[in-house]
Amino acid sequence: MSTTLSQPKTPQNNALMALASKLKVDHAALTQTLKQTVFSVSEKGQTRPPTNEEFLALAVTANTYDLNPILRELYAFPKKGGGIVPVVSVDGWLKIINRQPNFDGMEVDVFHDDNGTPTHATCTIHLKDRGHPVRVSEYYAECFRKTDPWEQMPSRMLRHKAIKEAARVAFGIGGIVDEDEAETMRDVTPAAPANMPTGPAMPKARGNQNSTPPKPSPTRPQPTETSDGNRKVYIIEGVETKSGTGKSGKDWNLWKVSFREGSSPATTDATTFSRTLGELAEFNVGSGVFAEIEVEEKGNKLVSLEIANEEPIEEEGGLM
Repeated sequence: MSTTLSQPKTPQNNALMALASKLKVDHAALTQTLKQTVFSVSEKGQTRPPTNEEFLALAVTANTYDLNPILRELYAFPKKGGGIVPVVSVDGWLKIINRQPNFDGMEVDVFHDDNGTPTHATCTIHLKDRGHPVRVSEYYAECFRKTDPWEQMPSRMLRHKAIKEAARVAFGIGGIVDEDEAETMRDVTPAAPANMPTGPAMPKARGNQNSTPPKPSPTRPQPTETSDGNRKVYIIEGVETKSGTGKSGKDWNLWKVSFREGSSPATTDATTFSRTLGELAEFNVGSGVFAEIEVEEKGNKLVSLEIANEEPIEEEGGLM
């Protein structure tokens, strides 16, 4: 008589079984292959398999967006400070875009200066259910990194960046990043009260890194106000992004951030044209923050944003 031992029904096994079923491969063989290849991580010169938590995050991301890690549509990337983050390659992004039911085509234009250096790329995505297309521009000066792909193929890399950002706006894609973004992520655990949700923080744009965190109350975050009383503790509920082209022909992006104060169900919306503030808010949805909001006739304006004990980041002048 033989006895067959079944796999325990853990979240990791459930996610891997679902992924194995989609790829039509054996669950155990897929697990072993992924741990030794695209889901492995190199730290301090040594390669290790992912932890159970990291493996689960990668598998869930692959299932959510129907990506094939064997084809490197999704892979693990080492995060500064340790650990890994799921990274989606350009092939994965294109797969996600083409699978959207309301996708109706796109154009990408890369612009260059007189020396042939790319200045910016604009991706226009047409949607079947909207009268106006989504148009997003990414700028070489902001995106360039000193890596081989950027130095050898700057126009192609800028085109890829514009496609990814336009897809985020057009289809509301969140929770996934590309390799450039993964390189800038840090593993930060802010010194915040236990009842304040925490999340990944974007790198500081500027400011003194030796800032002192505000002293929390034992029961709830204690607001630290500026002289005008506009800086308070909030939780980021969500972020909406709009883009367009002004009368002068300059592209613009607008972020509308929804904040919740304490346990109140009511939310406060504030807008910003600052890419730094907007992307910082996008990467920290669900997190506790210190925000300064100015009340204006046309609506609330987001002036500064701080993740727990990080230095406040203020809005830059002009349209981003």
